[in-house]
Amino acid sequence: LMAAAIDKMRIESAREAPGFAEADLSLHLLVANASGNPFMRSIGAVVEAALRASFLLSAPVDEGGYEISVTAHARIVEAIAARDADAAAAAMTGVIFDGLRRHGAAE
Repeated sequence: LMAAAIDKMRIESAREAPGFAEADLSLHLLVANASGNPFMRSIGAVVEAALRASFLLSAPVDEGGYEISVTAHARIVEAIAARDADAAAAAMTGVIFDGLRRHGAAE
């Protein structure tokens, strides 16, 4: 399912930010659910609307930005598939800070 979410992000990156944000949100909710952590599962559902708005605001603005974002998200999925928690955490941290930079909150 996570690989399918990456494929959806790649498809939506050729369209509009709202579709990309929805695909991005879908992946993050899948990761939260796959974590096995009940807190992460519940918080994902609780903050879904806020995440949707945040992902819409922090979506890339050009083709290069979309490719960088999709590649970074794919690293998360690859690390999870490899059961490499450290790499997954590092990849997720990178994605979060990249989104914050695009949103103007990490300057």
